[in-house]
Amino acid sequence: TTSGAYTYTFTNAAGCDSVHTLNATIRYSNTGTSTVDACDTYTWVDGNTYTSSNNSATMIYTNILGCDSLVTLDLTINNSSASTDSQVHCDSYTWVNGNTYTSSNNTATYMYQTIDGCDSLVTLDLTIKYSNTGIDSQVHCDSYTWVDGNTYISSNNSATMIYTNILGCDSVVTLNLIINQSTSSITSVSSCYNYIWPVSGQTYTSSGSYNDTLTNLIGCDSVLILELNIFPTPDAAFIHKQFNICEPVISFTNTSYSYSTSYWNFGDDISSQHTNPIHTYDDPGEYLVTLVVANILGCKDSVSSYVNPINSDENLFIPNSFTPNKDKLNELFETYSDTLQDYEIWIYDRWGELIFYSDNIEKGWDGSHKDRACQHGVYVWRLQYLCGEAIQTKIGIVTLIR
Repeated sequence: TTSGAYTYTFTNAAGCDSVHTLNATIRYSNTGTSTVDACDTYTWVDGNTYTSSNNSATMIYTNILGCDSLVTLDLTINNSSASTDSQVHCDSYTWVNGNTYTSSNNTATYMYQTIDGCDSLVTLDLTIKYSNTGIDSQVHCDSYTWVDGNTYISSNNSATMIYTNILGCDSVVTLNLIINQSTSSITSVSSCYNYIWPVSGQTYTSSGSYNDTLTNLIGCDSVLILELNIFPTPDAAFIHKQFNICEPVISFTNTSYSYSTSYWNFGDDISSQHTNPIHTYDDPGEYLVTLVVANILGCKDSVSSYVNPINSDENLFIPNSFTPNKDKLNELFETYSDTLQDYEIWIYDRWGELIFYSDNIEKGWDGSHKDRACQHGVYVWRLQYLCGEAIQTKIGIVTLIR
């Protein structure tokens, strides 16, 4: 196994020594490793194309000494990558390629190199949503409290309010407010027995302060006040008011003159002798109320008037299901009423996430959230509105059917 001169002595045919000398040269085979890093694929000298790492492939060459040379492949395949960069922005967006986009784009690409030296192709998926502006034109009398919480007593066209629109971008609203002024005047009159006020055509038979509200030339109230002095003879009169339209409760104020006792018939077989009673009706409707007054001399006078207690719940309809399946039937979840004020509604999914809000009774829910259709199921709604001077809140459920 080693090169050198080697001798061997034989005995020839003549019986003498025969010395043979061997000059040997030993040449050696060798082994090696071909270490390669490549992206995605690699075609080696064996003619094979590899798409994954490999450390077992071999190739036999003849080295310069004429012996075998065994080479083992040590191949590492690194992979290129492709990804999407999803972005949602308002109005414009400057991407990594240095371009500023003002509209949605899903075609722009950018090529990086990974830490392994392979290509990384990124595609932009950009959604551009837009801010908006608007003008809130208002005409009011005397004063106006805007959504910014400020009360304005003069015209204004510079106040602004920034909301977040339904797309999540700024919505700048500018107030364009015109304030007109109400007017008032007082007329003092003395009369015998009764007095017909030319302003209203009303006949008064008792002293007191009366008022009538007209509309002046600029559309505001013109309050006319009559200070009337009538000789003290019995004269029955009353006014009434329903403070909360959610409850059929009527407050009666006795405005009679020169009386000492009162008797009320509320038109529903209930009576009272209180001066200024408050009466609750069992049902909304029209009732003829009669007031009889008498003075200490026993003189009597009576007056009758219809009252119409209402209950806003009688005019409130909230459906319990809807089918937003684009068949143009029952597509929206909407509240129906002609008496609600300061209307607001919130809708939540079963995890308590707010998925819809509106302060406009004309705007219903179409069964979507963030431009995606919501699943079939039960959703909770909370409704808040103003009835008279009382805030009412209702909670219920609605079934979205698909």
